[in-house]
Amino acid sequence: VLDAPRDVPAGGGFTDTVTVPFPSRLNILGLENVRLQITRDYRLIQVRGDHAVFEQDVRYALSPKTPPEAPGTICVIGGGGRGEMTFDLRRGVFRTSSVRSLLTVDIEAPLRPLPGMEQPEGPPGTAKTRLELDILTSGDQTVARVWGEEED
Repeated sequence: VLDAPRDVPAGGGFTDTVTVPFPSRLNILGLENVRLQITRDYRLIQVRGDHAVFEQDVRYALSPKTPPEAPGTICVIGGGGRGEMTFDLRRGVFRTSSVRSLLTVDIEAPLRPLPGMEQPEGPPGTAKTRLELDILTSGDQTVARVWGEEED
């Protein structure tokens, strides 16, 4: 959703940032509530009749509003990608979109003691993991007038 109409010259663009939850909850102490920040940079490539073609650059980051909540827990989100979107100038909506991107999640967290096992003395140590998600997002939208005549 855009906040207002935009007059974008060829080669110009705009940026949109949204914060969304992860598709599934991270079950790591202190990371249960982290959210993903997605920034999209749109650049107008050309206008073809009543359609405008935009290049779209996507970047991922950890939302600064939801940092890890447990001591010693670190979460770094990165990555991004590029794609293309087509905007219908008559109807004011994006009609098609296709973006391929890579989302990386690097996590470092203290190990938890295992129940029923003798624990070594000192701190339990930390574990590191890296998730790499290759994401292809695409969509087509058909827009038609439900009543009345089409406007030229």
